Amino acid sequence: MKQHPVPRRNRPHSLAEAFRLTHERWLNRAVKNPRRYPTIPSLRVDAGGFDRLTDTPLGRAWADQWWSDTFRSMESESPNS
Repeated sequence: MKQHPVPRRNRPHSLAEAFRLTHERWLNRAVKNPRRYPTIPSLRVDAGGFDRLTDTPLGRAWADQWWSDTFRSMESESPNS
């Protein structure tokens, strides 16, 4: 008997699920391509973890652009889009 594949949902059930799926895809890609992504500081943000990057206007602009590009690329890679 031929088995039928389970149909994929077109959309996540909730916004929380969409965030988790996006984060999971991003982490998988970051682990496979570590040089493409900035390292995560060992200090929490409230303890100065990203201060070297965000203390300058250029650093803040770079971080904002990086996140924008990252989320845009994740949206374009989504199998449901």
